[in-house]
Amino acid sequence: MAEPVWADPLVVILPARHPLLAHAQVKLGEALKYPLVLWHPEADSGCHDQTKAVLEGAAMPLRVVDYATDLGVMLTLVGSGYGIGYVVASQMQTVNRPDIATRPLVGDPPMLSTYLLRRQSEPSEPLKRFIARLKALNTLQSGEAGA
Repeated sequence: MAEPVWADPLVVILPARHPLLAHAQVKLGEALKYPLVLWHPEADSGCHDQTKAVLEGAAMPLRVVDYATDLGVMLTLVGSGYGIGYVVASQMQTVNRPDIATRPLVGDPPMLSTYLLRRQSEPSEPLKRFIARLKALNTLQSGEAGA
Protein backbone atom coordinates (compact mmCIF):
# COMPACT_ATOMS: atom_id res chain seq x y z
CA MET A 1 0.00 0.00 0.00
CA ALA A 2 1.34 3.43 -0.94
CA GLU A 3 0.23 6.26 1.31
CA PRO A 4 1.24 9.87 0.62
CA VAL A 5 2.78 11.37 3.74
CA TRP A 6 4.08 14.73 2.59
CA ALA A 7 4.63 16.91 -0.46
CA ASP A 8 7.31 19.46 -1.28
CA PRO A 9 7.32 22.19 -3.93
CA LEU A 10 9.69 21.78 -6.85
CA VAL A 11 12.26 24.59 -7.18
CA VAL A 12 14.86 25.42 -9.82
CA ILE A 13 18.53 25.34 -8.87
CA LEU A 14 20.80 27.54 -10.92
CA PRO A 15 24.51 28.22 -11.12
CA ALA A 16 25.70 31.55 -9.74
CA ARG A 17 25.39 34.36 -12.28
CA HIS A 18 22.81 32.52 -14.39
CA PRO A 19 20.53 34.81 -16.47
CA LEU A 20 17.38 33.43 -14.77
CA LEU A 21 18.58 34.80 -11.41
CA ALA A 22 17.33 38.19 -12.58
CA HIS A 23 13.80 36.89 -11.80
CA ALA A 24 12.38 36.31 -8.33
CA GLN A 25 10.31 33.44 -9.77
CA VAL A 26 11.05 31.44 -12.90
CA LYS A 27 8.60 30.42 -15.60
CA LEU A 28 8.91 26.71 -16.38
CA GLY A 29 8.95 27.43 -20.12
CA GLU A 30 11.84 29.87 -19.69
CA ALA A 31 13.82 27.41 -17.58
CA LEU A 32 13.40 24.64 -20.15
CA LYS A 33 15.31 26.73 -22.71
CA TYR A 34 18.50 25.86 -20.83
CA PRO A 35 20.39 22.55 -20.57
CA LEU A 36 19.09 20.30 -17.78
CA VAL A 37 20.66 18.12 -15.15
CA LEU A 38 17.99 15.65 -14.03
CA TRP A 39 17.78 12.91 -11.44
CA HIS A 40 19.06 9.56 -12.65
CA PRO A 41 16.10 7.28 -13.43
CA GLU A 42 17.60 4.30 -11.57
CA ALA A 43 19.25 6.06 -8.63
CA ASP A 44 16.31 8.24 -7.60
CA SER A 45 13.43 6.89 -9.62
CA GLY A 46 10.61 8.48 -7.60
CA CYS A 47 11.98 12.00 -7.86
CA HIS A 48 13.05 11.38 -11.47
CA ASP A 49 9.60 10.15 -12.52
CA GLN A 50 7.69 12.96 -10.81
CA THR A 51 10.07 15.68 -12.03
CA LYS A 52 10.07 14.33 -15.59
CA ALA A 53 6.26 14.26 -15.61
CA VAL A 54 6.18 17.96 -14.64
CA LEU A 55 8.78 18.92 -17.24
CA GLU A 56 7.20 16.91 -20.04
CA GLY A 57 3.87 18.58 -19.22
CA ALA A 58 5.38 21.86 -20.43
CA ALA A 59 5.34 20.48 -24.02
CA MET A 60 8.88 21.68 -24.76
CA PRO A 61 11.77 19.45 -25.76
CA LEU A 62 14.06 18.60 -22.84
CA ARG A 63 17.78 19.25 -23.34
CA VAL A 64 19.21 16.84 -20.79
CA VAL A 65 23.00 17.11 -20.51
CA ASP A 66 23.55 14.80 -17.53
CA TYR A 67 21.91 12.81 -14.75
CA ALA A 68 22.67 13.08 -11.03
CA THR A 69 22.69 10.09 -8.71
CA ASP A 70 22.41 12.15 -5.52
CA LEU A 71 22.06 15.72 -4.30
CA GLY A 72 25.83 16.26 -4.04
CA VAL A 73 26.34 15.31 -7.68
CA MET A 74 23.36 17.47 -8.72
CA LEU A 75 24.77 20.51 -6.90
CA THR A 76 28.26 19.95 -8.32
CA LEU A 77 27.02 19.66 -11.90
CA VAL A 78 24.75 22.71 -11.59
CA GLY A 79 27.35 24.75 -9.69
CA SER A 80 29.89 23.93 -12.43
CA GLY A 81 27.54 25.35 -15.05
CA TYR A 82 26.61 22.11 -16.86
CA GLY A 83 22.94 23.02 -16.66
CA ILE A 84 20.10 23.83 -14.30
CA GLY A 85 18.34 21.34 -12.07
CA TYR A 86 15.13 20.75 -10.18
CA VAL A 87 14.90 19.67 -6.56
CA VAL A 88 12.31 19.75 -3.83
CA ALA A 89 12.55 22.85 -1.65
CA SER A 90 13.25 20.92 1.55
CA GLN A 91 16.45 19.49 0.03
CA MET A 92 17.87 23.00 -0.27
CA GLN A 93 17.02 24.26 3.25
CA THR A 94 20.43 23.33 4.67
CA VAL A 95 22.52 23.89 1.54
CA ASN A 96 24.71 26.98 1.67
CA ARG A 97 26.88 27.10 -1.43
CA PRO A 98 28.04 30.28 -3.17
CA ASP A 99 27.95 28.56 -6.59
CA ILE A 100 24.23 27.63 -6.37
CA ALA A 101 21.02 29.65 -6.12
CA THR A 102 17.38 28.57 -6.05
CA ARG A 103 14.25 30.11 -7.48
CA PRO A 104 10.63 29.04 -7.09
CA LEU A 105 8.56 28.40 -10.17
CA VAL A 106 5.91 30.97 -11.14
CA GLY A 107 2.39 30.28 -9.86
CA ASP A 108 1.38 27.24 -7.89
CA PRO A 109 4.55 25.17 -7.79
CA PRO A 110 4.37 21.53 -8.77
CA MET A 111 4.42 19.38 -5.65
CA LEU A 112 6.46 16.19 -5.43
CA SER A 113 4.99 13.59 -3.10
CA THR A 114 6.76 11.19 -0.79
CA TYR A 115 4.98 7.95 -0.10
CA LEU A 116 5.12 5.48 2.76
CA LEU A 117 5.04 1.96 1.37
CA ARG A 118 3.58 -0.63 3.72
CA ARG A 119 1.57 -3.83 3.79
CA GLN A 120 -2.13 -3.49 3.09
CA SER A 121 -3.31 -4.39 6.56
CA GLU A 122 -4.11 -2.60 9.79
CA PRO A 123 -0.85 -0.91 10.84
CA SER A 124 0.70 -1.62 14.20
CA GLU A 125 0.45 1.02 16.93
CA PRO A 126 4.06 2.20 16.45
CA LEU A 127 3.46 2.50 12.69
CA LYS A 128 0.21 4.44 13.32
CA ARG A 129 2.14 6.88 15.51
CA PHE A 130 4.88 7.18 12.88
CA ILE A 131 2.34 7.95 10.14
CA ALA A 132 0.57 10.48 12.36
CA ARG A 133 3.91 12.19 13.13
CA LEU A 134 4.82 12.37 9.42
CA LYS A 135 1.46 13.91 8.58
CA ALA A 136 1.73 16.37 11.49
CA LEU A 137 5.19 17.46 10.32
CA ASN A 138 3.84 17.98 6.81
CA THR A 139 0.94 20.05 8.14
CA LEU A 140 3.36 22.11 10.23
CA GLN A 141 5.69 22.71 7.30
CA SER A 142 2.79 23.57 4.99
CA GLY A 143 1.57 26.09 7.54
CA GLU A 144 5.03 27.65 7.80
CA ALA A 145 5.32 27.89 4.01
CA GLY A 146 2.02 29.74 3.82
CA ALA A 147 2.89 32.10 6.66
